[in-house]
Amino acid sequence: MKVLIFAFLLSLFCLATAVASEPIYESNGVSLVYNQKDDVYEVFKDGKLNSKRMIQEYTDIAKMTKLVQELGGNISEELPLLLNSNLMKTLEAPSEKQLVEVGTKNLEAIQSIATLPSNSGVSCPVRSEAPMNKLFSSAKSRSKKQKGWFCAAPSEKELSPDFDAKKEADLAREKRSFMNHWLGKNRKRSITTDTYNDNFLHGGGIALTGKQTADDRARTYGHALQYDEEGDDGSFRIRYSSNLFSREAPQKGNFGYSYYRDEDGRKYIEAMEETTLSLRGTKNFQDDKRLYGIGTLSFRERTDKDRGSQSIQDYWHELSGSVRYNYLEHMDDEYSLEAKAGVGFKTEGDLGKWRCRATVEGLAGVDLWGMDRAEFEVNASVGLDSGSWGGREKDNPWLAIDAYTSQSIDTDGEYESMYGAKVSTSFKWGKSKVQPYLGIEQYNQESDRMFQTGSEGNELIHTVGVKVSF
Repeated sequence: MKVLIFAFLLSLFCLATAVASEPIYESNGVSLVYNQKDDVYEVFKDGKLNSKRMIQEYTDIAKMTKLVQELGGNISEELPLLLNSNLMKTLEAPSEKQLVEVGTKNLEAIQSIATLPSNSGVSCPVRSEAPMNKLFSSAKSRSKKQKGWFCAAPSEKELSPDFDAKKEADLAREKRSFMNHWLGKNRKRSITTDTYNDNFLHGGGIALTGKQTADDRARTYGHALQYDEEGDDGSFRIRYSSNLFSREAPQKGNFGYSYYRDEDGRKYIEAMEETTLSLRGTKNFQDDKRLYGIGTLSFRERTDKDRGSQSIQDYWHELSGSVRYNYLEHMDDEYSLEAKAGVGFKTEGDLGKWRCRATVEGLAGVDLWGMDRAEFEVNASVGLDSGSWGGREKDNPWLAIDAYTSQSIDTDGEYESMYGAKVSTSFKWGKSKVQPYLGIEQYNQESDRMFQTGSEGNELIHTVGVKVSF
């Protein structure tokens, strides 16, 4: 922000001292002259008129830098500022000491520049608290899309001795969007995709061991895609998931016979796809980053129609030479829209070079679709990773282990539970971090019970996924 303020001073000083015929800027055969009659700045190259520039308020230091470069200024990384009386004779970036000295001790001089003496002939008003952001030219000239020479005078607030430019810039940046205001600083983003199957490695375990580990019954296949954004003050998540449930459905034939396959050899099966789109946001309570509020909104559809999972399972079975299915219609579509709110607590600590973490959350909500069911939910997780052990960066451990659970009960007495664990590693890929993982999960939810057959308990579900952080 200091550099931005002094870019303002540079343009103001040039504008305030302009005369109709004398150049206010000269460098490498380029000169800038103020044309009082037309109220524009004329750029001359090698003595010939090159272009005219309108007067415009300036708030973007990148554009100012580009403009000075176009005028022939010798700019490397920092915007050269005027700190002597020779007007652009030298183009050198000021030292920190010079910035502080000019910015805090010469307020009287700054104010004289900001007020722009009436004899300067420059129509650049003192900037208000809110930037004006408009061209001071006629509609006719604006339609020509001419490049602008920027004019920016500090407001009275900016000229006060206790004005904190960095703090004000940070606050303004945060308020530019709802997400900035909600999440705060130091934003991190990630995309996670995973898939699961009741067979280990989607049947890869069969090729390795020669043994069938599951039967494509009850919860059999699923996939998900998730986007996370997290800052110092809160987080946001959007997740899409699809879960496939199925059970055998032999068809009755003549003389009481039951037919398990159709004429093409495909097994008769009743399947249900449960697709969910959910939004989740958290907000830290004041400065305590351990305690946070939670809000979620989830839309769910249950249907016997193909929403993608049936096709994916069919394609995989065809590719691997496995069993094929004839999916039957057997149910009406069902929908729910759940809204929940609650609080959570998270903590993290170091065990030497290793790190441990834990979270616990409690939420309550209602199904907005029918307004006939409320639900209470508890989530908990614990994790341990290798941190900086092995010469790694703390946020890029070579090994991480996580265990997690979710328990809920609704006003209909319907109890649901989920337990899971995963192991992951991570590595840097350019500026991103890639985190592949393997896991196991076990579900006892309403959908699982709908498709459970026999006396066997719920099977273990095997997950494979990758998370990319950037």
